[in-house]
Amino acid sequence: MAFGQPITNQSTARRRSAVSDAKGAAPVEQGGNALSFRRAIGLSAALPLALIIMLSALLSWQIWQTGRALRWVEDTLTVQARANAVARDLEQMETGQRGILVTRNPEFGVPYEKGRTRIGGELGNLEWLVSDNTQQLQLVRQIRQTESKWAKNAQYEVALRMAGDPRFLAYFEAGKGRRLMVTLRQEINLFQAREQSLLRARQEAFWRDAVRAGAIGGIGLVVVAMLVGVFGFRQLRAFDRAHEELKRRGAALREANDQLLRADSYKDEFLSVVSHELRTPLNFITGFASTLDDEVQGPLNPQQHEALTKILSGSDQMLALVDNLLDLARIQSGKLDVAPEPTKYATLVRDALDHLRPLALRAGVTLRLEATDVGNLEIDGQRIAQVLINLVGNAIKFSRPGTEIRVSVRVQGDRVITEVADQGVGIAAEDLPRLFQRFGQLDMSNTRKVGGTGLGLAICRALVEAHGGEIHAYSQGLGKGSTFSFSLPYAPVPAPMLS
Repeated sequence: MAFGQPITNQSTARRRSAVSDAKGAAPVEQGGNALSFRRAIGLSAALPLALIIMLSALLSWQIWQTGRALRWVEDTLTVQARANAVARDLEQMETGQRGILVTRNPEFGVPYEKGRTRIGGELGNLEWLVSDNTQQLQLVRQIRQTESKWAKNAQYEVALRMAGDPRFLAYFEAGKGRRLMVTLRQEINLFQAREQSLLRARQEAFWRDAVRAGAIGGIGLVVVAMLVGVFGFRQLRAFDRAHEELKRRGAALREANDQLLRADSYKDEFLSVVSHELRTPLNFITGFASTLDDEVQGPLNPQQHEALTKILSGSDQMLALVDNLLDLARIQSGKLDVAPEPTKYATLVRDALDHLRPLALRAGVTLRLEATDVGNLEIDGQRIAQVLINLVGNAIKFSRPGTEIRVSVRVQGDRVITEVADQGVGIAAEDLPRLFQRFGQLDMSNTRKVGGTGLGLAICRALVEAHGGEIHAYSQGLGKGSTFSFSLPYAPVPAPMLS
């Protein structure tokens, strides 16, 4: 009514004017009737045109809805394909492990290692694909944890079997590995069942939207056929142009996406190549500088020793940077591998702190260790030491002279918790979420003074998560110190047997 009201008022006013003018002269009445006739013709043409526009808009919206439903179906099919790949990798790992257990032939370890290498990347892809589905995301993370536990158990069984350990038969018959495998298959089956249910629902939604789009299109065609005029042809041509534009933009979007993927691949390859190429000259610099510093080529004066010390320090920093870049490239390509083995955790922590004590002494900071003896853990000792050195090194850099850094190790449920607490500059609450991002260095004056690339904490998170653990940061605010803690699965294992 709001659309037609002004026209009705104008028409009424004109009719009154025409009646008033008719009393005076007939020609004016004829002019008013002709004007009203043209307005009626215009209104009769505008109403069908408005109907066509409304139907076209509704059809375009329904086509968009149908396209979105189709993308949902395609996304679900992609998730199912990744889940099937995980199931295949798991079957390959199990086959290889059982082959070793039955035959003691190490060649069966080849399919096991291939499956182990691929399954991490596939699970990472699944996490990214279902990141908008909280329930499925939690299930994928549970699958990752269960798979990690099974893999550790499988490696332990293989170690016992290959060593001819008499404990193998009793450990195998206890069925821990079988129970973990049953749980893992149940979790994967549950994930696939949910995705299948989601696929059916999305296919039904797609067909409903497609039927609606077809129905709206049919109604539009009937209306256009009834009009049989220029309006119908114009609308049809406009629809064809819109359809072609949609296809063109879709093709352009796919091409842009492909270019982005290729650029990302080139970037990872470039990062890896450059990092490897930097290592060679740095090793030469470090080697020759060490030779000179040891006075193998002749005695040096104090100024020369000081210069060589700076050269060696800079080379060590550059080598650390290159190692970080290499680790980052491995993380981005999904090729970050860890080699777990029974490791005396208390000794590992103590050695890491001993390595940093000279740095703490120069900074005027005290290191205090409060460690519970948790025995041997199935971890990659070198990688976990890298995490500890990074966290404690950061604490030293951001601590004031005369303060203390406390490193503690304790068991909490099925986890070993390692904490690094300092009394340093602290972290603002709004900066905590950015700590573990790549190149996520906080823009503070102290950060600028001590330097760094912002890669260390991101690499620490990847290494801890590769062990099935988690890493967190806490702080009461600026000037109140900070605490970094990471957890590792607590599954004590016996020390490796010496042959």
